[in-house]
Amino acid sequence: MANVNEAVRMLIDAIYESNQYKAYKDIKEKLEQDDEAMKRLNEFRSQRFKFESQNLNHSTPSQENYKMIQDMYSSLMMDSDISSFIQAEINLSEMILEIYKSISESIDFNLDFLNS
Repeated sequence: MANVNEAVRMLIDAIYESNQYKAYKDIKEKLEQDDEAMKRLNEFRSQRFKFESQNLNHSTPSQENYKMIQDMYSSLMMDSDISSFIQAEINLSEMILEIYKSISESIDFNLDFLNS
């Protein structure tokens, strides 16, 4: 287990040194200085989470909610800091997902049920 823990620590260090993490951290720190922008972003995230939860629970979200989320997103994308943050967050998430997929595929960890 010590070898695994050491490898995890090395992976975390490599993530910290990645361009994706550095970009995410920089824009996150900048955005956190703007309380109003953070409030708008967090409201959007909350509404989007509720919307996605409805989809996962097989209940049909209303068109009204869908439109509201689209409008919120469009409005947020007009703010360059928020737009940059969302893109940086996506880039970091994609990198972490690729790491997870590489590990799970390498150890033959069966996740086929996720594709159905």
